[in-house]
Amino acid sequence: TTQVVPKCLTLGMGCRKGKEAEGIAEAAQKMLDTSELYREAFEQIASIDLKKDERGILSLSKDWQIPFVTYTENELKQVQGEFTPSPFVKKITGVDNVCERSAVLASGNGTLLQKKNGENGVTTAVAAREWRGYLKNTLDSATMDQLTNVQIEWIKEKEQAMAQIEEDFNGGSGTYAAVYGEGYERTRTRTYELAEMLP
Repeated sequence: TTQVVPKCLTLGMGCRKGKEAEGIAEAAQKMLDTSELYREAFEQIASIDLKKDERGILSLSKDWQIPFVTYTENELKQVQGEFTPSPFVKKITGVDNVCERSAVLASGNGTLLQKKNGENGVTTAVAAREWRGYLKNTLDSATMDQLTNVQIEWIKEKEQAMAQIEEDFNGGSGTYAAVYGEGYERTRTRTYELAEMLP
């Protein structure tokens, strides 16, 4: 069977100045391998405007055939949410986090699916585009009301599943990873389901 993969994800990136293209590509591939997200689902790469001429990120953008968008320090500072702070990044760029903030902003203040992961001078994060407003303008009111009710039930099921895993682990090691791993996987799957509803 043929699987349609909607373009709904943004890859937020940060990197050491002058980071080689190979290292950028390896970080992006590792993100795909660990998250089990489809490369075809990514619609853009995002970062701070200080990185607009980074050859490694530009090379990845060309290779993946998606745009590379950047934002100013002030634009990134205004993004609402809980992000992984870095004193070093703030000293260099003026903002405490680049990859998470840029991913969320580029996705229309969407959902952060994967928080900051960094090694070897490259950081990555993934956000999914916010669909509710778009769906509301696209679907008829009856369908939208039905979807809203379904979504409420989905949230309840997700929270119950995460609570059950936390109870099963009983505070043992690995509780955090197991609980939020379950939440991440359910959110990832639901994002694709909602994306497929778009015309």
